[in-house]
Amino acid sequence: MTLDDFLLEAEDKMTKTESVVVNEFVGVRTGKASPALVENIIVEVYGSQMRIRELAGITTPEARTLTIQPWDMNSLHPIEKAIQKSNLGLSPAIQGKAIRLFFPELSEERRQEFVKIIRKMAEDGRVAVLEPNTLPGMTPSTVLFHQAAASGITQADLIDRIIRFALEVHACKRGPL
Repeated sequence: MTLDDFLLEAEDKMTKTESVVVNEFVGVRTGKASPALVENIIVEVYGSQMRIRELAGITTPEARTLTIQPWDMNSLHPIEKAIQKSNLGLSPAIQGKAIRLFFPELSEERRQEFVKIIRKMAEDGRVAVLEPNTLPGMTPSTVLFHQAAASGITQADLIDRIIRFALEVHACKRGPL
């Protein structure tokens, strides 16, 4: 495997990791209603598991209210149960043929908790992007390491160079992380 192959795999992994981290950030509750908070909640319905976005329309009629309108009324109660089981801390209210979620104002204490959660998510994302051990084929016995060692480059320096180069390429294509 050549350096270019490693770089392409590293860039691909970083792009996928970035997508996962961005999706996690979207799911953080901030006090403002966002369909992204509930659209990926898994619902047990029709004998299988489906996401809410596959079962219903999700709208934000007001800044602090989400309305979930199932396309099939048989999925109304399973959606309600799935939201109750999720860790959002919201109580769904069935109103006619729809479910409403009301988002209360965040207290200062809860805001501080969210800051801690977001910082941890950001750090986990950084670690995942920069984790050299997860690059495919990057083991101490890799031919690339032997070639680098023969040139006087340590394993740590080689991994560092690969990651820096992949980050530069990624930043040029997508903008900074």
